[in-house]
Amino acid sequence: MSPFTVRPEVSKRLVEREPEPHESHILMALREMYSCRHTPTTFDIYATGAVFHGPIGIANGVDSIRNQFVALSRLFPRADIPSMRVLTIPGTVPPNPMLIDQDVRYLRDAKSPSPTKEINSLLRLNLQEGTNNLKVTSHYEECDHSKSNTSDDGVFGWMNEMRKRATAAIQRWRGRQIDPAIGGVMTVVDVVERGKSND
Repeated sequence: MSPFTVRPEVSKRLVEREPEPHESHILMALREMYSCRHTPTTFDIYATGAVFHGPIGIANGVDSIRNQFVALSRLFPRADIPSMRVLTIPGTVPPNPMLIDQDVRYLRDAKSPSPTKEINSLLRLNLQEGTNNLKVTSHYEECDHSKSNTSDDGVFGWMNEMRKRATAAIQRWRGRQIDPAIGGVMTVVDVVERGKSND
């Protein structure tokens, strides 16, 4: 299914709605993912072959999506979600989508009283049709409801670079790569930790 789109000037005016009972497991999993507190079952919401497109990363398949968010939790040990709103759907989109507006406060220091970066984003989810246990087939994240994203500050640029490194390691060597500087094997976690130490 092709991803549905909603223009920012439309999505920012959409009103909140109450989640449907069959959507509750998806919302719970999204909270776990974006608060950097994933569990072994968090990514069960995705269908086989699901895709994720975010402002600083693309993942194909459940394992790749999982690795994206595991890497994110290594960058930010804590993230708070003060707002997660399910939005009404315009009548022009296909059946079984979800639109979610959320605010996430990312903290590099879990004990810090203020966030390192606060991001508002629109989540566009396509859901598998014809099933009671809905699965996500595509997950698009757009900062400030916009497809055009900028690296206008050091934190965003740093986060972008670290997740790119992590994604490259995952996709090319299934989470492992050779580091010529040390002549050994470095996991994706090591890639992220190396970035922290050099920051």
